Amino acid sequence: MKAKKGRLRPVLLCGCCILAVIAGLVVVWPVVFRRLATPQFVEGLRSSKQIKLALDGFAIDYRGQYPNRETLAELSADPLPLEYSSDFFRQLILAQETQLEAIFHIRGSEFCRRSRPGYNREVRSEPDPFEILGPGENGWSYF
Repeated sequence: MKAKKGRLRPVLLCGCCILAVIAGLVVVWPVVFRRLATPQFVEGLRSSKQIKLALDGFAIDYRGQYPNRETLAELSADPLPLEYSSDFFRQLILAQETQLEAIFHIRGSEFCRRSRPGYNREVRSEPDPFEILGPGENGWSYF
């Protein structure tokens, strides 16, 4: 039997196209994956999960309420300001839902200082509410 003429060229063309697509994926995939797996991205993802868990724990302890003016009155006798996000997140540390300020710091953010916050609940016995989450130590928003 004779082979049909003209079939070899389309088969080779399809094979070359498939190889080109695979080669493109091999080149592009590591770049995309490396971008998603940067330490900053992973650290931010972990911090967001810890903040969410702290907020949920706070809501369980305070009758379903997230940090607000009413819960602040229960936590501190000192008149603390409630103007910025840090002021609301401060309640999570006062309520002992989290012990570290570091989860609120976002490395590389224009809103945060370069150095990480130094407050650690395990080191200090009684926290000073005015020292918790000072200016430049919180990169998250709360509204």
